[in-house]
Amino acid sequence: MKEIATADTVAVFADPSIVAIATYEPVLSQAITANANRKGKILLSSKDSDIIVDIIAARQDDLKVNPKKYQAFLKGIYEAVDLYKKNPAEFIKLAAPHFNLSEAEVKDILDTSLAYTSLADAETYIGTAGKPGTLYGIFNTVMELNLENGAADTKLDPAQQIDPSVVSAIAGTK
Repeated sequence: MKEIATADTVAVFADPSIVAIATYEPVLSQAITANANRKGKILLSSKDSDIIVDIIAARQDDLKVNPKKYQAFLKGIYEAVDLYKKNPAEFIKLAAPHFNLSEAEVKDILDTSLAYTSLADAETYIGTAGKPGTLYGIFNTVMELNLENGAADTKLDPAQQIDPSVVSAIAGTK
């Protein structure tokens, strides 16, 4: 395994000595499409696995000083997810230009390899300060895998890494 810059994914996957890549959408689909001769196939995505989750990371010092900024940001994310779930065609029409993709490319990504998390699902994943959610177990599983394959050398505690305050504040479940 070798870490690369996400911006280099398409070029790295073009190298015949590279047999697999791990990245996020839309970069993953772009790497496969741009290198069609490689006959790439998505092996596993967030649609297929309980341990592949997308996260938003923030510095704790900034989160403590600016919680409203993060609440507003996540509210926007969850409004977009709601739009996608209620009106996928409208969402795709709005999202495609943002990623410099065609509507067909965005639809294909959403159909094959990307699952959006609703606010209700995020509440289940993250839980509350008094009742940790399912993300804590996922965190521990991924932490063990990272330690096992050398991607990490220090075991982290999910209670120190996962902060439910923002999701709780916007969901009203403090």
